[in-house]
Amino acid sequence: MDKRQESKFWALFWTYEGQSADIDQLVRSRVLRTLPEPGTRLRADAAYFLLVNFDHMVGRVMAEPFVPKDTYNSPDVNHVLRPIDQALDAILGKLSDSPSQDLDGYSGHQLLRSIDEVWDDLAFFLAWA
Repeated sequence: MDKRQESKFWALFWTYEGQSADIDQLVRSRVLRTLPEPGTRLRADAAYFLLVNFDHMVGRVMAEPFVPKDTYNSPDVNHVLRPIDQALDAILGKLSDSPSQDLDGYSGHQLLRSIDEVWDDLAFFLAWA
């Protein structure tokens, strides 16, 4: 990945404010755990992709009270943190089944494939089924 793009993705990742600070913190901490391990780390684009998608597709839908507009109001998400952590385990676990061929880490595209492969597990963890 181009170093300028990489630095922009990391800047977006660190400054992103989703609807829930708790979900943002959980996803960021899981991404940080991947960084020290060569061959298992997420690239900046994949890290930002994961954060934004968990905010928009999980946190905003499952948080209470539901607020459809784009606001930062830190709703109650305590009931969602464990299922999100389980979903992250499934996604990152599937991703690590095959070490990244890119020295910079797993790409957003590889992350998307991992999500697709564990979709049934995600449906169970996040009560989509």
